[in-house]
Parts: sequence; C-alpha cells; structure tokens
Amino acid sequence: MKKHYLFHIFVCIFLSGCLTTQPSKSGLKLYKEEGKYVHQGSGLSLPLVVVPTWKSNNTKQYDEDGNDVSVGYYLDGEEKYKKAVATVYVYPALREYAITPIPKFGSTPEKFINDHFEEIKGSIIERNHSVLINEEVIYVGGPLEKLKGRKATLKYKALNGENVIDYAYLFVKNGWFVSFRFTSPEKYSNEVEPKILQLIQGIISINS
Repeated sequence: MKKHYLFHIFVCIFLSGCLTTQPSKSGLKLYKEEGKYVHQGSGLSLPLVVVPTWKSNNTKQYDEDGNDVSVGYYLDGEEKYKKAVATVYVYPALREYAITPIPKFGSTPEKFINDHFEEIKGSIIERNHSVLINEEVIYVGGPLEKLKGRKATLKYKALNGENVIDYAYLFVKNGWFVSFRFTSPEKYSNEVEPKILQLIQGIISINS
C-alpha cells in the first residue's frame, strides 16, 4: 500500500489529479459519547444499541492512528436464540484528489469500490470455503439521502456441520468505507435478514 501511495504522489506532480486515502492524523480513536461510539477520523457515529435488538459488545482498532476501526453487535433479548452477530468496519477509502485549480478531495471511483468489494468476498470465500449465493446493488437511507451499497450473500458449513449464512455489505460515506459483515445459522436466515436491514438503516440514518 505504501508503494501505491508514493506512486500516486509522484503522478500528482505531473497531473491535475490523483487518488489517495484520507490524511492520517495521530491519535484518532473510537470514543463513547451519549449512547454511541464516535469515530474521530470519519466523524461517523455507531450507536451502542440499534433498534432495541442489536447491542454492541466490542470495539477494535486495527492501526496506530485509529483510522481503521470496528464495532461488534449481537442480537439480544427475544432474538438472542438466532445467534446472529455483526461487525461494522470503518476505514479510509481511496479518493480522487485534484491539485488544480484548488487542491481538494473528490469522490471514490466506482472501480475502486467494486475492486474492494471483490477483495471482501474473496477473503470470506478463502477463509470459510464459502459459496457465493447472491450479489446485488442496494440503496439504504432516508428520503433526503439514499446511499448506494453492495451486498453479497454467501454460505458455508461450520465445524459442527451447521450451514451458516454470511452477509457482506459495503458503502462509501464521505471518503470512508463502511463495511458490514453478518453471520447467522441458515435456519434463521429468513428471520434475521429484516433485522440486518434495521441495523444498517439505523447506522446509515444516524449519519445522514
């Protein structure tokens, strides 16, 4: 990644634009504030409780600066028996950067979003020997903003012989990837899918 980043800087010397990630800032972290986690790098909020059934149970930071983080959730209460778990990842996305006439960040090209989603699916398939069942483009959000996302549904067999469904979603919000990963036993998939959309809708809506 560092080699690619340096290459983009080099190209910027000669061209009017380039691709880069968000600038790194030391000490960025995920902190708790009034019933939610707030990610300083992206400004995104991740509630401790979403709809009353999804509750957070852990957070992780994957880099020194705190740009790459995740929050884990699980179905609680009457839904707990479905054994559904979720992880929401927030990390920088490549963005176009113009240096003329005024230096500024642009959007993330579709090609890079699609390529990254292929990497996510490939990682799941390689790790769990999963089979891709379905893939589609979805739109989530309120009446003022619809956020375009990618969704993939995969299936694998757990060590106990139980069939498990994996759901992978990818969105881009203000230059940051917001990636969702859900797992649930296949026998509960029809019941869990509406709950998955509630969690995604809840997080996207609070950040609209």
